[in-house]
Formats: sequence, structure tokens, C-alpha cells
Amino acid sequence: MAMDNRKERQKAYKQSGIFVEVADIDHPVWQIKFSDGDMMRRYWEIFRQYLEGTLRPQSTSQSGQ
Repeated sequence: MAMDNRKERQKAYKQSGIFVEVADIDHPVWQIKFSDGDMMRRYWEIFRQYLEGTLRPQSTSQSGQ
């Protein structure tokens, strides 16, 4: 029973994450895996904002320079 549970968790991990289709002939679909659900939700929020056009990049310059 425990072995079956472990196999199911491994299968679920392999099939989860964020899938992105890109213009790459060798690898047209990229899978971004996360071991932490909170981190995946944070990255998905960034993608969502980008797709909706509401993502606002922050300046990398430091103030006063």
C-alpha cells in the first residue's frame, strides 16, 4: 500500500507544474516544476499578470544614483 502511494505521488509530481509552449523545435513545451505549492501559485500569478498586460516591471536602478 505504501509503495502504491509513493508511485502515485511520483506520477502526480511528474505531471504537475506550469506548462509553457515555446518556439523551440527540440522542446516545444517547457514544464516548470515546483515542490512547493505556494511557490507555484506565486509564479502563476506573475504569468497571469503578464498575459493580462498588468505586470509592471520594477526599476533595477537604486534611488539616489
